Order: sequence, then C-alpha cells, then structure tokens
Amino acid sequence: VINSLLAVLVCVDLQHGKGWAVLPNLALGCCMPAVMIAAALITSLCESVAPYVALREPENADMDYHHLSQFLSCSQVGYVVFFMRLRMEHIQKGLYITGLLVFTLASRLLGLF
Repeated sequence: VINSLLAVLVCVDLQHGKGWAVLPNLALGCCMPAVMIAAALITSLCESVAPYVALREPENADMDYHHLSQFLSCSQVGYVVFFMRLRMEHIQKGLYITGLLVFTLASRLLGLF
C-alpha cells in the first residue's frame, strides 16, 4: 500500500515538472521491499529452527530441553505486520499488486496509453 502511494506521488511530481522531488520517494520505495524481504527471510529461518531442535535432541535431554523444543514448535516466531506473520509469499503478492498499480497509475497520469 505504501509503495503504491509513493508511486502515485512520484507520478504527480513528474507531471508537475518537479523531478527533484521524486528522489526521496524513489529511495524509500526501493528500500522498503528490501527490508520486508529481509524480515520475511528471518521469519522463514525462525520457522525452520523448531524442527531442527527437535531433530537434534540429545540422549540425556532434560525437561528444560523438551520445554524449549515445545515452545519453539508452538510459538509463532518471526516478524508480524498487521497481525499477520510476514512470509515471502506475502511479499511477492504485495510487489505484484504494487507493480500493477504503479503501471496503471503511471500510464494514466503520464498519458502513455
């Protein structure tokens, strides 16, 4: 949503001939997907820790180790955005929808089609 709003602002600035005002919006629009992708990768790594801990259980494991294994498997670790765990498929869907919105708005505002 934020990237599509930034794209609208870029198109409006270009339409009014304010090319210098585009740079901060473009910088923020390019950095946000990179940050979200990093957070989604961390979430996927956190999801893979619980099976690894359960798989590598030592022979003389005490109850604390079992509690840790259960906690990691039952907890929803990772980054949460708008009450939703951030995964790579959410990022891909968001970038796809943002790309469609940007192309549609840019073509209408700049009169390409």
